[in-house]
Amino acid sequence: MAFVYEEVGKENEALWNEIGWRDWAERPKGFYEKKQWCADKERGVYMLPIGSFRDETPDYYDLAYKKVIVRIERGFDPRDIGIKGYVFVRVDRVYIPISIWEYRDDICGCIKESFVAYEREYNSNMKVDVEFECEPECVEADYNGR
Repeated sequence: MAFVYEEVGKENEALWNEIGWRDWAERPKGFYEKKQWCADKERGVYMLPIGSFRDETPDYYDLAYKKVIVRIERGFDPRDIGIKGYVFVRVDRVYIPISIWEYRDDICGCIKESFVAYEREYNSNMKVDVEFECEPECVEADYNGR
């Protein structure tokens, strides 16, 4: 199976609460069944946009991998202006908790796949290019708020 962009749905409320999503300011994100996420349910990996704290980049996304949240900062890619038929996703920072650090290669692959699914929802006829401007960082943070 691959990532799909879909509504969370009432059937995923327990999973949502178990993951413990929080916004960029670490406030709990309450369950809302009409909220949308990128999900690969077979692998148990979910990505959710969590917002921005200003009107400019970065935008923050969280990826739940083994029910542990990885924080992602997405920056603005100047190639998005003026190149028709392409969407460029620039990943500026990836913060992977130490508890899942050993899976960092798979996590980065999941990040790429989830951004492709996310962008294809809005730009179905465009090629999506995801590039990392960083190496992932190992952190002790617990973005789940546990």
